[in-house]
Amino acid sequence: DISLTPTTLLHWFCGDGCGVSDGTVKLYTNGFDFEGVELIASRMERDLQIRSRVRLNKKGQPVMVIERLDDAYLFSSLIKEMMPSSCLYKLRHIRQRKASGRGRRLDDSIRSQIRNSRWTETCQSAASRYGVSTSTVWKLWTK
Repeated sequence: DISLTPTTLLHWFCGDGCGVSDGTVKLYTNGFDFEGVELIASRMERDLQIRSRVRLNKKGQPVMVIERLDDAYLFSSLIKEMMPSSCLYKLRHIRQRKASGRGRRLDDSIRSQIRNSRWTETCQSAASRYGVSTSTVWKLWTK
């Protein structure tokens, strides 16, 4: 069985990934068959709570795409601090999604990750990692 870590993602992204102008992330998987890429995508969701889809490029080869902007931002936040400066340009299009209305609406996955981070991070680091305010983190921790 395989597991993915932020370091694994860092090496993969630096070598065969890119941030796309629409804010999504692509991880190229030309050496894998479709089922292998689906397995990696499922492990990314299981191990790091990052959802992705497997798409076929023009040549019919599988490519992993992180389409949800919240997931792309989480991906970026996991690897950015470790990235060599020569690769930082790959993250230039990945930004935190702007809140609409009063406060940012969090999906259940991010909400769960923040709750679980209570024992491993400070409030400020969790807020930075998940792109929310410290008051949002504190509210989720104390519910």
